[in-house]
Amino acid sequence: MAVQIETQGQLAEFTEILSRRRWQLALPALLMLTLGVALAVFIPKKYLIVTQVEVRPVSVSFSGKEADNAGNQIRSNERIRKVLEEMKRTEYLLLGTREQGDFVNDVRDDLKVKTEKPTGAGPSTSTFVTIEYMHVNVKFAMDFLKALRDDWKQDVIDRDRNKVDNDAKVANEEVAALEVRLTGEEDALTRLYKDNKITTTQPIPGGSEQRSEDPEFQRLQKQKDELEKTRLDLDQAERRYTDFEVRLNETPPKLSEEQLLQGVNTSSELIAIEKQIFDKQAELERYRDTHSKYKILSEQISQLTEKRDQIKRLATRSDIASIDKPNPLFQERQKQLDAARLERELLRGKKESLEAEILKKEAEVDRLYLVYSEIRSHRSLSDRYQEELTAASLRRDEKVTLAKQMASRLNDPFSVTQEALEPLKATEPNPWLIIAFALVAGLALGLAISLSAEYGRNCFRSVHDISRVMVAPVLGNIGSILTSRQRRVRLLRRALVGVASAAFIVSVGFVTWAWARNPELLSPQLRARIEQVRGKLR
Repeated sequence: MAVQIETQGQLAEFTEILSRRRWQLALPALLMLTLGVALAVFIPKKYLIVTQVEVRPVSVSFSGKEADNAGNQIRSNERIRKVLEEMKRTEYLLLGTREQGDFVNDVRDDLKVKTEKPTGAGPSTSTFVTIEYMHVNVKFAMDFLKALRDDWKQDVIDRDRNKVDNDAKVANEEVAALEVRLTGEEDALTRLYKDNKITTTQPIPGGSEQRSEDPEFQRLQKQKDELEKTRLDLDQAERRYTDFEVRLNETPPKLSEEQLLQGVNTSSELIAIEKQIFDKQAELERYRDTHSKYKILSEQISQLTEKRDQIKRLATRSDIASIDKPNPLFQERQKQLDAARLERELLRGKKESLEAEILKKEAEVDRLYLVYSEIRSHRSLSDRYQEELTAASLRRDEKVTLAKQMASRLNDPFSVTQEALEPLKATEPNPWLIIAFALVAGLALGLAISLSAEYGRNCFRSVHDISRVMVAPVLGNIGSILTSRQRRVRLLRRALVGVASAAFIVSVGFVTWAWARNPELLSPQLRARIEQVRGKLR
């Protein structure tokens, strides 16, 4: 009796498909596993080399301030290029310009720099710079990392020292320039003093250190004072001369001696009074009209003159006889007038001489004013240059002292806290991870092939597909009928796939084993090809 076939579940169906197509699933997994093992062997092993430098803050060094920028400085292309050229790496030197740039970029990509400070550290604490480099050649990586580290340290130290040395050189040049300027000003002052016959100890008129005027100015002032006095004396001499001239004109050259023929003779008394008047007038000339005694003498002269006139009126004219004789007062006043004339001429000559001399002195003083102005200017510049020279000398001494301190090893801010050592094992790649990934990838590929082959046909694959879509129940199925030819073709196809797969697996496995154990078993061409592949995988 026929029995209805039950519908199969999806999980059971999926399991049946995997079981039926197990070789389509296993063969890709095996091939990918073989390739994964080969890849794990052929990929160059990279070793991570690490070194660490402590950058301490040193008072006379500026290196500690640049620790934060260590990454850009160490990883600069120019520094890497310089180190490679100094190491004379043939694989780098034999490349072209563009290839050398790519080589430097590859090295830079494998180079890592980290800077860190202790937690909670202040700005004056040390900074730790960690340099990491990964490469397939351990010895090259160690030598390169040490050379790169030492080049950075030396470059920073040299930059600091060169900066201090350059500052000291600039300060020394500044001192030399100021010395030249100061010498030039002092020479100019010396020439001015010498050409104008001025002593160096002589104070400059108008200067802050002035104690007395320059002799030329003193002489000029004395001559001006003397000229003023001469003018006053000349004015007095002019007045005296005029006064004497008036008096002389008023004085008769001769006196008539009057004698009484009958009566009293008053000639002797008149002569005495005239003598007194003459003496008083002579005394009056010694005083100015503002003097107190000048007024007294003037009153006495007036009284004597009035008395003389009264005596003359007492005489009787009919009884008087006149006898002419030289007037001594006229002669005396003539001498006074001559003396006054001589004094006036002398004073006029002196005044003219002083005026001429003063004109010359004023011209000389005007010239000296310019000289003294120039002297003050040079002296001001000399004082300023002296102050600047003193300050520049102090700065230069500080820079020279700092340069000596920088040259001392005690002021080296760098300390290697971790030396570059050879690692015990390669850092990357992880061969087990590659193999696992290849196995998973192979299984995934086999599963994809199996499912594609199973579900890629547009037909019923089994009796269960028919039972799910037909209303009438499925009572049974007829198995596949294969002819002998079909069986032979399928067997041959499977044999070819198996043999090819086995040949591939054996070939790749042998090449992998030979490369890992004894590369001499491989031909030079194959080794060269493998090296090319390894170069691409670096």
